[in-house]
Amino acid sequence: MPEIKALIMKVHHVRLPKMIFSELASGARNPGRPLRRYKDSLKTTLEACGISARGWESLASDRDAWLPAVQKGFRLFKEKRLKSLDQKRQARKERIPNPTSPVMCPTCGRICASAFGFRSHLRRH
Repeated sequence: MPEIKALIMKVHHVRLPKMIFSELASGARNPGRPLRRYKDSLKTTLEACGISARGWESLASDRDAWLPAVQKGFRLFKEKRLKSLDQKRQARKERIPNPTSPVMCPTCGRICASAFGFRSHLRRH
């Protein structure tokens, strides 16, 4: 009987899901940042959807409970994302642009709309 358990444990480590979760995630990463595994990306996504990263495997094994949990999690994720986008848009709309006063060139009297334009104009003199 112990030989069977040892064989099962050996097979468990070469199972496809285990190999997938321990593989490195593809795609670009920030310089200096450690490589991310698919498992790390999965945990981040699950937590964003409100599914516990510790208990997701047992939840996924019960198909009747998994589907509603994923649908609810996706709905919550989508609502949070849209709310965040709306808040960013509202903040952008409420932002008061920096009032730029026109700047007049002392040499030729030309009126420049901004300080940057004034500096660019001064290079021509």
